[in-house]
Amino acid sequence: MKLSDVLERKAIIPDLKSKSKPDVINELAETISEVYPNINDERLVEVLMERERLCSTAVDSGVAIPHAKLSGLASTIAAFGRSAEGIDFDSLDTRPTHLFIALIAPENSAGTHIQL
Repeated sequence: MKLSDVLERKAIIPDLKSKSKPDVINELAETISEVYPNINDERLVEVLMERERLCSTAVDSGVAIPHAKLSGLASTIAAFGRSAEGIDFDSLDTRPTHLFIALIAPENSAGTHIQL
């Protein structure tokens, strides 16, 4: 499976307005809930932020992959956001993060979102 298999064009934010980690998570969640109306954006923010509290999903080279599992999904979905300025997302290399790929998998999936 490729990212292009689960990323809807409407779930792409070419210029994030967010300036902080919580704002990025909120903006991605709102976009996902607009594309997938059956997803509650507040619940999605909760599960994404729970994951971020465990360990930042920002890797290095300006990329973060916030991810979580959510009940009620039939398949993995994604959203993409870009910040030209970059945002402090607690990355491993301590540099600003510019590209955000949110992956949301069904609650009982076996790591499909990690494989993506």
